[in-house]
Amino acid sequence: MKVKIKGFSELESAKYAFDNSGNLIGVRLDADAENGVYNIFPMELVEDIYDD
Repeated sequence: MKVKIKGFSELESAKYAFDNSGNLIGVRLDADAENGVYNIFPMELVEDIYDD
């Protein structure tokens, strides 16, 4: 999916992120995950979601 995150000028490819209880906590960028970085952006920062 593609997401628009506050502070980012471009749409980013991302996946949903869940906690250990299965609750949605945000999204993580695919580009970050490929580099071994697992920053999670909370849903409060996600402006729009575009499913592929």
